[in-house]
Amino acid sequence: MQGQASWNMPDDIDRIIEDEERAYEIGVKVARRSLAGYGRAHCESCEQPIPPARQKAAPWATRCRDCQEAYEERVRRNSGSTRLGGDE
Repeated sequence: MQGQASWNMPDDIDRIIEDEERAYEIGVKVARRSLAGYGRAHCESCEQPIPPARQKAAPWATRCRDCQEAYEERVRRNSGSTRLGGDE
């Protein structure tokens, strides 16, 4: 058939999936960059420095890992909830 684009479904689907994966990765990078700077250098609970690894993994963190875990445990105990969202 002249004038019609050829369609190779497996290859085209692979390209679409690759494009979607790239778009997702770019979106994640943009989100992380936009969140950078919202966290703190020192824990709001114990005032000790938040380790660089935690700052990198969770740039929005306002507490060190130990204080965050203690905070989440207090919230669970007080609310009876088993699930928390974010770095509250």
